[in-house]
Amino acid sequence: MTGGAAAHATRREILERNALIALFKNLEEHNLGKFLAGALGLAVRRTVAASGIAVVEDDSPSALSHEVPAQTLSPILGADAFVRSIDELTPSRTRIQERRLVRDEALFSLFGDTSRSLDADPSIHPVADALANSLRIVTAQGRIRVLVVTSDLIGPKMAGPAIRAWNMSEQLAYRNDVRLVTSTKPGRASTRFEVVYAGDDHAMQEHEEWADVIVIQGYVLHQYRCLAQTEKILVADIYDPLHLEQLEQARQARFEDWNSHVINAADVLNGQIGRADYLLCASDKQRDFWLGQLAAVGRVNAMTYEADNALRELIDVAPFGLDPVVPAQERHAIKGAIPGIGPDDKVLLWGGGIYDWFDTDTLLRAMAKVTKTHPNARLFFLGVAHPNPGVPMMKAQARTFELADSLGLTDRVVFFNREWVAFDDRHNYLLDADAGVSTHYEHIETAFSFRTRILDYLWAGLPMVTTAGDGFADLIQGSPLGVTVPERDVDALAAGIIKVLYDVEFRAEATEKIADVRQDFAWSRALAPLTAFCAAPRSAPDRIVSTHGRVLRMPDPAAEAIRSRHHGLGKYGRLSLLYLRREGVLGFVKRARFRLGV
Repeated sequence: MTGGAAAHATRREILERNALIALFKNLEEHNLGKFLAGALGLAVRRTVAASGIAVVEDDSPSALSHEVPAQTLSPILGADAFVRSIDELTPSRTRIQERRLVRDEALFSLFGDTSRSLDADPSIHPVADALANSLRIVTAQGRIRVLVVTSDLIGPKMAGPAIRAWNMSEQLAYRNDVRLVTSTKPGRASTRFEVVYAGDDHAMQEHEEWADVIVIQGYVLHQYRCLAQTEKILVADIYDPLHLEQLEQARQARFEDWNSHVINAADVLNGQIGRADYLLCASDKQRDFWLGQLAAVGRVNAMTYEADNALRELIDVAPFGLDPVVPAQERHAIKGAIPGIGPDDKVLLWGGGIYDWFDTDTLLRAMAKVTKTHPNARLFFLGVAHPNPGVPMMKAQARTFELADSLGLTDRVVFFNREWVAFDDRHNYLLDADAGVSTHYEHIETAFSFRTRILDYLWAGLPMVTTAGDGFADLIQGSPLGVTVPERDVDALAAGIIKVLYDVEFRAEATEKIADVRQDFAWSRALAPLTAFCAAPRSAPDRIVSTHGRVLRMPDPAAEAIRSRHHGLGKYGRLSLLYLRREGVLGFVKRARFRLGV
């Protein structure tokens, strides 16, 4: 045998040995026997196939037709080297298994068709397939099990969190086994993934045990103890800054209650971002905000930075998405269907609920001004009552109804759909409108919000008029997709409404731009960071798993301080200082007497 052939044989033997060592050291117990048996079986088959041995069908001995080159024996020699070193390898396997962060199945998709990777001889492939099937190796290379958990209502009528959880489940179901679990009884099913109800922690336990990866949103980590204590890989969807939302939503409550709602929401979020292996937010602006909060609880550290100095592997952007294809309109849901709105009227659509952080006052006054010169302008509120009965009616709704009545607009210029439109029917309303509108007040909730109704307008190709200052304002104004106006400016809003409803040239330009932008928000593209993560899920680098499987984390004084904020004398000391600064001595004494019950 020549020197080149000998070197080739040695390299081949080392490759065969190292492949077996890699399987032995890294595979979990339930996969090791299957893969190792299959690999050893293929080593024998490759040797025989390359040897020229005449294989006979009966039990008589096979015979060599010629001398077997040493390189032909490489698979057997490699297997022999592996077997002889197995005692030395066992401690290394033990250490690796104790420290592993993901299941085998999370890694298989990275290696392609591993059963054939070493075999240039196509005659080996049928044997590899037969071994994989009989040893159930194909099953072992199964899909990742992903649990998506929401507390929002899954049904014919869905709000933003439920719509997002549903589409997450749909996108993940292409490559994973998915269960969408809700804390309210679902009224909608899918043929692509399971939709189930978990009313308490005991019911959720079964799903937590089933999952490899758990995706959460809202308050579910606070609601289910088994999720708060899970050792599985956890993805936190924090596209909705709950604590900023509570600054407006709970504003009408007593000051103590208002403050408590905000702090509790912040604690819920800190619990998620302190534990999650991976986080998703809705925009780059949001991501900057969340990076600050992550730093405050100790998640921006040497371990996460060393793994990825951009921290995209810790938190990335997955905006709310839309279906890139708009169904054909099946019926008129507004024009000619709502008494008072004719087939030729111009309809401005308010595409969601009426919440306390929205400015309907300026909008109604602007519509009163518009109709003085454009009498066929109409404003239609798509949905008023939230589909989740657990969400109470906000004060903004009552104020909007009262103002519309006092201005003489109700059922003449302004129309309210008192129910929530069914998810699968909303396109019939959107496609019956001429433009969309969203008006809000300028505050911190606005600055970091992601208005999902804007995506409905993009989906339906509607030019829009919005208040400046939110996450979509630059996109709308820059493209342009519509008009942005200053906060609380009735005249500017009225002019913007007239432009998006009646300026034919501007409407055509905006509609063309919307068609280009819409593809950027397709659900498949929006959720690409999540689907990529679930294809090969991993624990965060600063999450340590002990030999007993318990989740540990490096000590974090900042997070401990946040967690203890509500407890002990520290809480009351901080509140006392707050009241003294805010209300003076007399106000402080009044509040102290109230708390003491005197």
